Amino acid sequence: MTRWTDVSQQKWIIGDCMELLPHIPTGSVDLVISDLPYAVTKNHWDSLIPLGPLWREYKRITKGNAAIILFGQGFFTCELMMSNPDMWRYQLIWEKDRPTGFLNAAHMPLRSHEDICVFYKKTPTYNPQFWEGKPVHGMGTKFRKGGSQTSNYGDYDIANNPTAERAGDTKKYPRSVLRFPKPHPAVHPTQKPLGLIEYLILTYSNEGDMVHDSCMGSGTTMEACKNTNRNFIGFEIDGRWVNRYRGIAAQRKIGDFVSEG
Repeated sequence: MTRWTDVSQQKWIIGDCMELLPHIPTGSVDLVISDLPYAVTKNHWDSLIPLGPLWREYKRITKGNAAIILFGQGFFTCELMMSNPDMWRYQLIWEKDRPTGFLNAAHMPLRSHEDICVFYKKTPTYNPQFWEGKPVHGMGTKFRKGGSQTSNYGDYDIANNPTAERAGDTKKYPRSVLRFPKPHPAVHPTQKPLGLIEYLILTYSNEGDMVHDSCMGSGTTMEACKNTNRNFIGFEIDGRWVNRYRGIAAQRKIGDFVSEG
């Protein structure tokens, strides 16, 4: 296989991401979104990808201000965070409408969320996805310029507070809990909602940017990139999902961008 010199297109490559990542040009990716295997089941597809070598490739292929967004749950979230503590910044929570864990419901709470870990080297593109709410009352007197200091942040400057001059505005800044219904019926066992992936893409990239997904599954990230006018390159080791993707692509007129690694 030769190195891809032009990745400014929609492309899904069938193959092992650890074998294919070295062929992505250095510094060509604006955003990584990937739902890596959590290694919490006995399914053959749920095998842990070595995080050390994966991070070396992610650092190489991404631009300096790229965000790297990885899904996790439970102990795997801890593994993700500790695999690269220097780049870990914060977590988002995906709240599901369909919980899991009914076999243990008498012993522990049902699981209704997954973690979304956000990593980056430098401050990335960030386009807040506002939502409509009650009008903003403005900034309280405690936080006006020259007002009381707080033990956490000290004196506030009115010019640097985003709510200072927004009295009456109904736009609300995004929060860390994201509520999107699970796909039903799902094509892939760990499929994420199209709306959730579109939300992340709109937040952490701009039109025309290059997005990468190392574990494509049913192709949700590719579809989200097409819907939001982003370029895309992704990998999927299990060719079984390709035929399912092609069926969905034909129905939704997404296009067929699959090629062999």
